[in-house]
Amino acid sequence: MAFWQNIQKTYNETATGTHMQFLDAVTTGDREAVSIYLDSNPQAVNQPEKLTGWTPLILAAGEGNIEMMDLLLARGADMEAKDKRGFTAMLTAARNGRLKAAATLINRGADATVRDASSRNVLSYAAQSGYADEFASLIVVSSVRKSLQKISAAP
Repeated sequence: MAFWQNIQKTYNETATGTHMQFLDAVTTGDREAVSIYLDSNPQAVNQPEKLTGWTPLILAAGEGNIEMMDLLLARGADMEAKDKRGFTAMLTAARNGRLKAAATLINRGADATVRDASSRNVLSYAAQSGYADEFASLIVVSSVRKSLQKISAAP
């Protein structure tokens, strides 16, 4: 939850409005509230927060909440959606040292080679968070898996 609280403090934002309450539910892991909101507002699964452009999945990845990520992905969350600085859920997971969140995204086919608007990549942020080796291993496994899938799909 610190991830979301930090942004609220930075911009002196208060959780007002239904969508902000939904985003708060995402960051606190309130699966029931998120499910109820998405039942009546299915488009909200990819609706960004106005100030930063963070989507619910970017927030869940930043918190490292795998169960919330699974719920959002099952509801159609776009793994490659970018915020206003070009961050995806994968880059956010790397920046916050959320290895399991990154693995979840990679296992679902997320682009592990993505770059933000400053051209920084997953490994750059992983090194900053102290997890360069672990993230490098994830990326290698992802690349090998994709290569094997292409080979097995070839006639």
